[in-house]
Amino acid sequence: MFLALANIGTIAFSPSALMASHPVIAFELAGHSLGHILHGFLKRNRKKRGLSRSQMRKMANRRRRQFVDNIIMHHQRLANINRQVVVSNARERALARREKMKKQIDMRNFDSRSNSQSFEKEQDIKKRWRGGISLKERGQKIRGMTDARRTRARSRWLTIVADKKSAIS
Repeated sequence: MFLALANIGTIAFSPSALMASHPVIAFELAGHSLGHILHGFLKRNRKKRGLSRSQMRKMANRRRRQFVDNIIMHHQRLANINRQVVVSNARERALARREKMKKQIDMRNFDSRSNSQSFEKEQDIKKRWRGGISLKERGQKIRGMTDARRTRARSRWLTIVADKKSAIS
């Protein structure tokens, strides 16, 4: 390794001054890796001078994540606000509809009480529903029909299988 020491007039104590005055000598002394490190050290921002590359990368990644998180949270807040607006509007419409229906029912009840024939018709309709088949009875009837259908299908299947066996033998 050959150093051209005649070219060095003054020795600088700071790496930035050494790099600025004799970049070739710095590369010869330290080799490519140290020169690369020194060059990276000099090119850094003044605020971040005390941080290593990995620390700077961590900071940059953290800032990027925070930026993305802020965007995501902003859109989530917007979506929540929109959802609240939609829900509140739907609730208001439902309440208005319910009030309107109550008023109509009250008016009908008032009219039906004044008109005895329509009042009797309403009572007949209510009695018809009360006298109808209960859900339990209806369920038992449907279950019985499906069981009967299942047994018929099974007996048909058994006769088909028996016919095939007799045809084979």
